Amino acid sequence: MFNTINYRYPWSLIRGYLYIAILIKNQFKMKNYLIVFTFLLSGLIYAQENTGAELWITFEYTPKMGMNQKFESAIAEKTKLFNKADNSAVTAVLMTGAEAENGKYERIMPRRTNDWYSQSLSTEETKFWQNNVAKYIKSGEGPYVWERIKNLSINFEETNPTKYYRSLIRVLKNGNNEDFWRYLERYTKVLSKARPDTQQGVFILSSGGNTNTVRLLTAFNNPNERQGATKDGNLRSIYNEMFGEGTWEDDFQKYNERIVEWSRPTYDFMLRPDLSTKF
Repeated sequence: MFNTINYRYPWSLIRGYLYIAILIKNQFKMKNYLIVFTFLLSGLIYAQENTGAELWITFEYTPKMGMNQKFESAIAEKTKLFNKADNSAVTAVLMTGAEAENGKYERIMPRRTNDWYSQSLSTEETKFWQNNVAKYIKSGEGPYVWERIKNLSINFEETNPTKYYRSLIRVLKNGNNEDFWRYLERYTKVLSKARPDTQQGVFILSSGGNTNTVRLLTAFNNPNERQGATKDGNLRSIYNEMFGEGTWEDDFQKYNERIVEWSRPTYDFMLRPDLSTKF
């Protein structure tokens, strides 16, 4: 699945990463430079070993108390000035859980390539963020770099913004995870058949955290039909019909056994078109 790692890093990658380290420090005032170094190293290795990947870069921000409106205004202006279609960014607000009460935002840079590792932000864009946005941020996380697993995604090849998305995070145990991926692959085929309008994206974390982390994202407009309208019967019945009687129960049990028990959070987000690139 993975190619042999090439440890010879081009200077453009190194230069880009040093710039990103400075940006992270300026945005979040990080004091633990080991965190930054670990991110840079893992990203450099990943960029060398996995060419042609589709990357989604995510950040999470919590504004200072009482500063949500000013934060949003600054994000809106920054997006309008710097995030055109060729440098798109999407902003969403968390709707569920305790963190949603004080306002938590996710900023996504979709469909990047490995060139992202070596391309620095423009001086103007960086200065604007530092002077106009960062001052309203209480805490920030990221960048998290996710690779989209294309053969497990449905209707995700083209940009088609929706009102909401649900994010499931699953952390896999170390070792052989064939059972996890087998179920997910089969389930994707079933979902494509039963609910062809589903918008599903499957991502694996490549740098910024535990690389055993998988993100299952479902985009939707109707909260009552998060996976789209059912067109062809019950999912479990179709699964057993396609792969053998009793297969769903066995596959689903083995799938769950490969997931770390405490790592099953679910988050619902609302897309903010006013804080996002206009597609």
